[in-house]
Amino acid sequence: MKSAALDFAYETPAKSPKSLKLTLIPLQVPAGEALGVAAVITDESGITDQRQAELLRAERSAEMALELHTSLSTIRECASRITRTDDREFAKSLANDITVEADRLTTVVGGFLAGSREKKAFAAKA
Repeated sequence: MKSAALDFAYETPAKSPKSLKLTLIPLQVPAGEALGVAAVITDESGITDQRQAELLRAERSAEMALELHTSLSTIRECASRITRTDDREFAKSLANDITVEADRLTTVVGGFLAGSREKKAFAAKA
């Protein structure tokens, strides 16, 4: 007999979800005679929480990268148009667009950094 494992979800009486793993390991004497089975129950809830946190971080990083890329592309295009135009009002409009995108970047990066600070503070308390 080989060892076997079973994953299952459990909810505690306090309504806290748990992810448990039951592993059954056969016990034999050196001659091969079966003595019985050992059962090991492992609480993998923390591992699941860690995986979810990693996925959330990756998702946030991807969203931020997209935000940065979009804003920088807009700023680059506006700056390029300013260098090619002789229309002063159009150049002012493009400069205003650059300011708006820069403000948006400041908000996005500030939110990302604030989230990182909160996460570090929470981790320090745990």
